Amino acid sequence: MKKRVFRILSVLAVLAWMLLIFGFSAQSGEESGGLSAIVAKPIASLIAAWQQTDVTDELYQQVDNAVRTAAHFGEYAILGGLLLVLLQHFGQTIRWLPWLIGTAYAVLDEWHQAYTPGRFSDPADVLIDTFGVLCGVQLTHWLIKIWRKKHVHYS
Repeated sequence: MKKRVFRILSVLAVLAWMLLIFGFSAQSGEESGGLSAIVAKPIASLIAAWQQTDVTDELYQQVDNAVRTAAHFGEYAILGGLLLVLLQHFGQTIRWLPWLIGTAYAVLDEWHQAYTPGRFSDPADVLIDTFGVLCGVQLTHWLIKIWRKKHVHYS
């Protein structure tokens, strides 16, 4: 019973996360830019204050690009970890499979984004997403390994 609940929760977590990613990609260029600006503007202001200068368009663009790159990497790292957990609950132990599924989803996501107003598809984003999935899978694998070592019950 417990195993079945974990399987259902794992499936729901992966689907919910994929829907979240899809939702971000479905945002118009203006909506997406506004969302990244919430994070990028304060960071650019902090950097400018630290350098004792004003926020320039160039500085803001650099920070905004870094924020967007980190967001791509992070959302796909989480997807990679969730996919690994899901597949392990179904007895699949091949670590490249969640990477392959996550990468396929990244390709589909960029294709979808190409048809979203004000957005475009960028192959570099697929590479960032793929690396995120790979790192998420590996980090989750290590965390599971550590957790299992600490929770092994000796008879």
